Amino acid sequence: MSGTWSRVAARFVDALLPVGCVVCERPLRSRSPGRPPAFCLECERALPWWRGADGCPRCGGRRITPRGCERCVAEASALQACHVALRYAGPIVRWIPAIKRTGHRPALAVERAMDALAGALAERVAREAGGRIDRVTSLPLHPTRRRARGFNQADPLARAVAARLGRPFEPNLLLRVRTTLPQASLRGDARRENVRGAFRAREPIPPDLRIALVDDVLTTGATLEAAASALLEAGALEVRGIALAATLPATRKRRRDGTPGRGAVSRTGGSR
Repeated sequence: MSGTWSRVAARFVDALLPVGCVVCERPLRSRSPGRPPAFCLECERALPWWRGADGCPRCGGRRITPRGCERCVAEASALQACHVALRYAGPIVRWIPAIKRTGHRPALAVERAMDALAGALAERVAREAGGRIDRVTSLPLHPTRRRARGFNQADPLARAVAARLGRPFEPNLLLRVRTTLPQASLRGDARRENVRGAFRAREPIPPDLRIALVDDVLTTGATLEAAASALLEAGALEVRGIALAATLPATRKRRRDGTPGRGAVSRTGGSR
């Protein structure tokens, strides 16, 4: 369809099925037929996008290169680096739990917002690490939780990333072999112990593969670390953590005098 006819079709769709910004409800104009935007320009700019000043989402380190996070590598983290699109703040704190709520389909506005944010995450990963990813997988749920929920909320994010990178999406690389307590109920070392040994690769992984491991929220990185360790033990060359949103690491949340740092957010509500 030519650019002119595409614009005409988009205006026709807007006239028949007007849509509004999911934040402020201001009427929006479609960029293409069948794909109305989710946000007006002002609300999109106001979302809590992850900034360079926020550093590595896992450790708070300020120096992140295309090869990974120097601090995470130096600390022998199983994750080469972490990449996220947003801080876990503002409307994100409502939208992500709404998607995961068992037995309740989220409002159409929330689905539109999450679809748009999945695309934004995919674009961020393509810019920051697209050339260093060979396979994309999602963090698995335990089968009991998967049956109860009916889906894995990380799958649509992982599919979006894989499609943007032109890489295979392989959702079954990992198994969650035991149930764990909700990470949000634990702190510090208890989070790491809770997920230690909770994951296993289904089969050996070719030793030259670089894998993107996708989840919805990153809090301390303990769950992604445990899953990444299982992938490395199975033979993967490196693993990068990918999340739609993350809380600010503790190293970035407080100034030296102990008062909350600029842009600090609560860790409550995060699940990882």
